[in-house]
Amino acid sequence: MRMFFGLWPDPATRATFAGEDRTVFGANGGRLVPPEELHVTLRYLGVVPPALLPSLEELGADAARTVASTMIEFDAVEWWKEAKVLVRVARTLPRPLFDLDQTLQTGLKSLGVTFDPKVLKLHLTLVRNIPPHPHGLGVVPPLAWDADSLALIEGHSAPSGHRYVVRKQWRLGA
Repeated sequence: MRMFFGLWPDPATRATFAGEDRTVFGANGGRLVPPEELHVTLRYLGVVPPALLPSLEELGADAARTVASTMIEFDAVEWWKEAKVLVRVARTLPRPLFDLDQTLQTGLKSLGVTFDPKVLKLHLTLVRNIPPHPHGLGVVPPLAWDADSLALIEGHSAPSGHRYVVRKQWRLGA
């Protein structure tokens, strides 16, 4: 099972992001990410053995309790050459999400889970397989997301694109 900890939007947030005029991004080519697949990855875990799921769920519950919900403003669009994706990014990382990420990293290390140590950059993937030099990059009017829960998400690759299943979700600060 390919797993990650992330933020999964509530229906209102999903509607806000799905309602954005993404035609300017889609005009670049590539494949628009379906609204039902929008999410923010915090820590990608890779392939996880099923026996580790209870420990990951316990870590998620404990980590979610440590921070309060917070507002994220996705206020820029970037092209990530290596991944060939167009992403909406938050140029500012809210302190509660920095703290949440630190707690997750510490817990994952204690469980012996290997993860990508990159600095957290909050982003939503808008378009996959996009050719070089797309239009619409730079600072854009912000879209807000009230990040109020943490999720443990399982990812699947399919010919039609990536598909995600929320295995467990916890309210922040609860």
